[in-house]
Parts: sequence; C-alpha cells; structure tokens
Amino acid sequence: MRQELIWMPQKSETELHASISWPDGKSVPKRVWTLIGPETPSLPITPRHFYNAFLEDKTHDWTISNGRLFYYSRLTDGGVWLLLEWDE
Repeated sequence: MRQELIWMPQKSETELHASISWPDGKSVPKRVWTLIGPETPSLPITPRHFYNAFLEDKTHDWTISNGRLFYYSRLTDGGVWLLLEWDE
C-alpha cells in the first residue's frame, strides 16, 4: 500500500469547499482519511476510524475533478492533514 500526506488548507468564507491542485495523470487514491490531532504526522500511519482518523467518503466528502482535489467533509472546513492511500 502506498500512502501520501497532503495539507488541505482551510477554505475561505466565500468558498463552498477546500481544494488543492491535483496534477493531471496523478492516480486517484482508494481511500482518503482526515487525520485527528495537532501534530504533524509522519509516514507510515495506521489509520483507525474514530481513533486517529476519519475515513472520508468519495463523492460525499471528496472528489478529484479538472485537476483539483475537492474536499467538503462534514468534519471540518480544511486546515487538516489528509492521508491518501492507494492499494498497490
């Protein structure tokens, strides 16, 4: 399994969601987790839902479109670390 950490900045008051650039051709992750805690994480991480992370639902909480990762979780408006996982 491949893991990658990305910082999702907080959205502004006028934005409907937080988003970051997602380079064309970059593969879509299998899972996206919102990490809990103030510290900067380091890899590898063993995410556990409701313990140290929240598993986000594709389409309801995040999506990749037009070269951007859009994040609209019900947990936060951004300003969080996301853990992306690919089954490889």
